[in-house]
Amino acid sequence: MVVVLAGYLVALGILMAVRGAVEPRGFAYWVGAGCGLALYTAAFAVTLSPPPGRFGRSPALVAIGLTLVAQAVVWVAVAADGVTDAHAYLPMFVTAFVLETLLVFRSRAVIAWVGALSGIALGLVLGAVTGATHWWSTVQTTTAVLLAAATAATAMLSPLFRELDALAARHERASDEEGAGKAALLAREERIARIDGRVRPLLENVLDADQVTGADVRTARLIEALLRDGIRAPSFDTSEVRRAVWRARDRGVSVTLLDDGGLSEVTVDEAAVILAQVSTVLCAELDALSEGEVVARVAPPGRCPVASVTVAHGGTRRRVEFSGGRTRVVES
Repeated sequence: MVVVLAGYLVALGILMAVRGAVEPRGFAYWVGAGCGLALYTAAFAVTLSPPPGRFGRSPALVAIGLTLVAQAVVWVAVAADGVTDAHAYLPMFVTAFVLETLLVFRSRAVIAWVGALSGIALGLVLGAVTGATHWWSTVQTTTAVLLAAATAATAMLSPLFRELDALAARHERASDEEGAGKAALLAREERIARIDGRVRPLLENVLDADQVTGADVRTARLIEALLRDGIRAPSFDTSEVRRAVWRARDRGVSVTLLDDGGLSEVTVDEAAVILAQVSTVLCAELDALSEGEVVARVAPPGRCPVASVTVAHGGTRRRVEFSGGRTRVVES
């Protein structure tokens, strides 16, 4: 459909250019044709942009508004051109009915007919004052009849169109779910590979040495804590945070990571900003400590602040709060 309409608009532009060259026209003709074509192109773009099932009243009204403005511009060009016969501009007027027919097929018949009748009324008012003797054409009436036929056909086929829109919407949801499923599977495989990379050397070392050392036990506990972090705090499951947490725990720092799902209520961009800020502060605090306790938490949905990093060391307690891209430090 997009290719067909793009071809139609290109053909319309070529036709208007050829007519302007064969029948020499004034500046008003070229301005009217150019502006009208640009407005129609914008109207078609607005009509075709929303996916099936999501074409609401607002884009339909915008498209009709652009169409009426295009028709008004063309009528002004007819008057300024000073021609006695407006047939050279006829393709521009017919294009309005093409767009209105498209609106009918997109289940916006009422808005399409409001636009069509408004365009006819506009032509009757402006056409009469242009000074042209042949400002009305039977083609405009014929296109209105074709619009009526399209409306009748759409009414009969509307159940089919609704089903097609529903199928398209379901296909889109299925594609999104499939993409999310693939992403989750890749993340799971990556996590398994990461765990294998830490556990396998430990087990091989135990088998080769035929005994379990204190270092092996310490490493096993660090791996267990890392696995627990991945389950309890998926938002913090990044390579930078994992490395910083591992180093801090290895030095004896108590680290607790919690994710209660508060980031699900903010936009993806806001969540990315908050996580970047939290990760930077968390890694810096972990690398600076040789003992003490650090708790990083994403709050439950609806809570403020959205996330926090609490550090307890040497009798002091500091809490860094993150919310809406802002940070606040509270010490006690």
